[in-house]
Amino acid sequence: MQHQQQQQQQQQQQQQQHLMGTSSSEEASSHLVEVLLEREDRLRQEAKEDRAAQEAKLDALRTELEAKAQAEREELRHEMAELRAEMKPVAAISEQQIAALQARFEAAHGAQLLTDEETFTLEDLIADWVTSLFSPMYSERLRQGGSL
Repeated sequence: MQHQQQQQQQQQQQQQQHLMGTSSSEEASSHLVEVLLEREDRLRQEAKEDRAAQEAKLDALRTELEAKAQAEREELRHEMAELRAEMKPVAAISEQQIAALQARFEAAHGAQLLTDEETFTLEDLIADWVTSLFSPMYSERLRQGGSL
């Protein structure tokens, strides 16, 4: 009987140890889960902070690029204005020169050195020539020092 009691006591002790072992194993598992959850939370927080820092960098870069683009647009507008000013037609003949030429034609016509048809033809030719002087291509040639 004593032997049976000893066996029962041993079995109870084994069960308690098993339960305690299970309990410590559960505690260890629970602790491990907590550690892992804390680590996951920390990693998430770090990821949020990293993302916020990256977004701040992107915003700063975007602002910088927009400022550069605006400056380049302003520079291009200025250059275009300069080019437009340079492209204005250059007069190859003045109003006084045209008036003097007209007076000569009228004098030649009045002295009957030119017929009506010749006078009108010369006036048309000169008008066409003066008009061509104001074409961009011809104005550019004059600007560059070319001859009429």
